[in-house]
Amino acid sequence: MAGRWTAAVVMLVAALKGRAIVLYYMELKDAQLAWRLVFKAWLAIATVVIVAFWALSAGNS
Repeated sequence: MAGRWTAAVVMLVAALKGRAIVLYYMELKDAQLAWRLVFKAWLAIATVVIVAFWALSAGNS
């Protein structure tokens, strides 16, 4: 049981780290709102898709 939640938490931490890197180190935080929304939407969709594929494959093994 803990293994299933661990992978989801690790993915969430990776997404938050990616967000911090892009917003602060690549200075997207000062960009136009449209660019920030595009990035945040892409990050959310990518995270959900990866976790969903992982959950589907983990259920079949």
